[in-house]
Amino acid sequence: MHRFTFIFGLSLMAGMLVLASCGDDDKKVVPVEDAGMDGSTDTDTDTDADGDVGDPCQANAMDLVTLEGICAASESECTAGTSPDNAQGDCNSGLTCCLTEDACLLAGSGMTVCQDTECEGSLPGFQAGCPDNGWCCVDLGDPDAGPGTQDAGQNCMVDFLFDYAHFGGICQAAASACEGGYVPGNEQGNCLASLNLECCIGTDQCVAGGGGILFCTTDPCSGSWGEEVGCPSGETCCSTMK
Repeated sequence: MHRFTFIFGLSLMAGMLVLASCGDDDKKVVPVEDAGMDGSTDTDTDTDADGDVGDPCQANAMDLVTLEGICAASESECTAGTSPDNAQGDCNSGLTCCLTEDACLLAGSGMTVCQDTECEGSLPGFQAGCPDNGWCCVDLGDPDAGPGTQDAGQNCMVDFLFDYAHFGGICQAAASACEGGYVPGNEQGNCLASLNLECCIGTDQCVAGGGGILFCTTDPCSGSWGEEVGCPSGETCCSTMK
């Protein structure tokens, strides 16, 4: 009897110790903020698809070039202006994509330049993306002037898809390496034929010059058209049209 009472007492004490230890664990839980995981004030991990104030942004212009900028609360904060076609860019609703002063020069694979005066020629420009309120001008040569207008190193243009789309690039020696490729059947574009030049297409032109129906992908094209041109190396320019 005494042996049973002694064993029972030990068991009871052990159970009480287990319960007590469980209670202590509950009291020792480290608060979230003490563990360095307080999400209430951390804005570094934004899961929104669109940009917040201070985030980098992009905005298209004339369906031809993509311009870089920074999201801001108001257009009045933009010292280098905004895209003439889409001031918001890919920023959150209500915000503005303020273009950087080098946005024009970085856009269009060398097809755009900044100048002090208003743009001239068949392709217009816009007064944004340049320092000192300058004009961002597109210079692809005149595709209607026929072959032989653009020299080596100059900007060029190629029309294709029944003249629906226009790709820009740089004139260079025929068959030279070109990451963005050449338009099949119209490799020369408006480059000088006498110098055996071809229009090396910029790697952003499938998207920028595709009018919203072309995209770059590493997958086989499922639409009605596809060529390895106007995209980064290894990607194909595909049409969304069936």
